[in-house]
Amino acid sequence: MLSQLARLLRLFAASVVPGGGYFLAGWSPSTTLALYWLDTLIGAVAMALRIDLHRRWTGMAGHRHTQLDTQMTTTSGGKTRQVRFASFLTEFLTSSLIFTLAHGVFLAAILGFMLEPPNLEDARKGAIGILACHGLSLGIDTFRLDTWPFARLKAMAEKLMGRVILVHLAIIGGMFFMAWRDEPGAFFGVFVSLKALSDIGSILPQWNPREPPRWLVKATNWIPKQKGETFEEYWRKVQRKEEAQAARDEKRAEG
Repeated sequence: MLSQLARLLRLFAASVVPGGGYFLAGWSPSTTLALYWLDTLIGAVAMALRIDLHRRWTGMAGHRHTQLDTQMTTTSGGKTRQVRFASFLTEFLTSSLIFTLAHGVFLAAILGFMLEPPNLEDARKGAIGILACHGLSLGIDTFRLDTWPFARLKAMAEKLMGRVILVHLAIIGGMFFMAWRDEPGAFFGVFVSLKALSDIGSILPQWNPREPPRWLVKATNWIPKQKGETFEEYWRKVQRKEEAQAARDEKRAEG
């Protein structure tokens, strides 16, 4: 019951507060876009706190290595180096904040050219609502965070990262579309509704079958074997590999 309430609060922060403000309180598209961005920033910080607390309270092995396959490079003295993250927390916090902050700069520049600036009073009200929802959700999760399996924490972080990227790309594309068609109101109402549906979908249980669906196996039977493997054999190999890694991630440090 508490976990469902925490998920519902995150949904309120992501969609109900900014979307409701747009439809019911007459908030401008620029204000609503700014609040969508703020939600991703606060949500990323709250997720990082969950990861850090879970690491401290459980000591599970999955925290000691990367989990999201994030690829980042740095250039120094004309040489490019691959960034190596020391832990799951470092990987998630670094990648989510760099992506969100960079998008924030881009979003601010576009808002200045394409739309009117956000209304500060409306933005303040929305920010308070978003912060309150994320704070309550985090507080509720901490009651049983030490009992969470690592797989649950990882899945939550993966969903958040995927949603952040999807929302940012949608916002960028949508803003260019609004500028091109010069009809911000007509497009933005659809955008807010579609985002709400996406956010609802992100909190629903995900389909992840252990065995490949028979219809999919039949549909791919005509494809020649790749490296001596059928699609079904490859599916099972990847699934077993992921299960073995998940089992290692759940192990707790001794002592």
